[in-house]
Amino acid sequence: MSSEDGGRDKEPVQERKSLEDLPGQEEVAPRGYVPGVCNIDAKGRFIRGIGALIGFVAVILYNEKWRILLVHPFLYFIGMTLLAFLTALSFIQSFLSFCVVDAFLGRVMTSGHFRKVSPADHEKDRRRALLVVVGAFLLGAFFSALLLVEELDRSVR
Repeated sequence: MSSEDGGRDKEPVQERKSLEDLPGQEEVAPRGYVPGVCNIDAKGRFIRGIGALIGFVAVILYNEKWRILLVHPFLYFIGMTLLAFLTALSFIQSFLSFCVVDAFLGRVMTSGHFRKVSPADHEKDRRRALLVVVGAFLLGAFFSALLLVEELDRSVR
């Protein structure tokens, strides 16, 4: 014991194994990534746009060809809500340049490979992703309710 440190033994300094253990040493955000705003590139937008187009066609086909489900309006509504939700989610992600899955996983994919984001950026992305998912669900449910009312009205006439 020395008198300099007040009689306390100094704890040994532990070396860190990698840069990942150092706080504040996250990778630099890739070009085109803005936390909580934009996390996919043009290719990702195109893929989600095609998904939205396919979903829109599926909604039309579901509404026109699945008349048997109108016997059970609840099943029709659940199926249409799910389909409209996924279509709306694809469209909104394409429009906003924002991938919900990547946001929840704390990563970003630009220039062909995934990169982790900092915890602060991950939190911003998660908030935005939750807002996008809830908005897409509400849009899908609203659209499904409108179609259900229209179909029920058409079947009564």
